[in-house]
Amino acid sequence: MTRGAIKWLRPLWPAVAWGSAAVAVVGCRPAGPPGAITVDGTLSLAGESIPKGVVQFVEEDGRMAGTGRVTAGRFRVVVKPGAYNVAVSSQEELYDAQGNSAGFRSLLPEKYASVKTSGLSATIDADHATVTLDLAP
Repeated sequence: MTRGAIKWLRPLWPAVAWGSAAVAVVGCRPAGPPGAITVDGTLSLAGESIPKGVVQFVEEDGRMAGTGRVTAGRFRVVVKPGAYNVAVSSQEELYDAQGNSAGFRSLLPEKYASVKTSGLSATIDADHATVTLDLAP
């Protein structure tokens, strides 16, 4: 760059710095509606951590409230305080002898994949923002 270009850009640096700071602050806010709580949880089957999966929190009226990805037996979901039905699923991909995809296999009993059959629930408030799901085989 030439000196003339640097002098021309100098007045823009404060705007660039403030804009970058605003993007950083907005980008760091947890997703979710106003008043939402970040819920941390664990997922296991008969005491053994589930390596990967999905946890869904569904309101009593059937509306989806939040979904969290399970990684190494842990998940995080952002929901408003309230009572929820919970469903969980976990699958691994199967491969044939040539290394081609041969479908998927559930790592959990199928009943846990639907809030109608899972029997799982959670009540979330500021004092109860941790959920432990230890499923029976």
